[in-house]
Amino acid sequence: MKKIWKEINEEYNFNIKDYDYDMDEDEIKKYNVGDKLPVVIKLDDNDNEIRRLTGEKTKEELLEFIGEEV
Repeated sequence: MKKIWKEINEEYNFNIKDYDYDMDEDEIKKYNVGDKLPVVIKLDDNDNEIRRLTGEKTKEELLEFIGEEV
């Protein structure tokens, strides 16, 4: 999904943080990611979780998740 996120970021310029499950252990634990990947977590300005999406998704599903119209 990295390719899709790159496209979305180029179009909308979101603040996207990408963590590697194997390399970013502290962040993975912080957000309680679990074993089913990929996981997308929408956070508010204070890093509080608003919503979570798990599994491979289409560009349209991701845009709906983040609140943008396709």
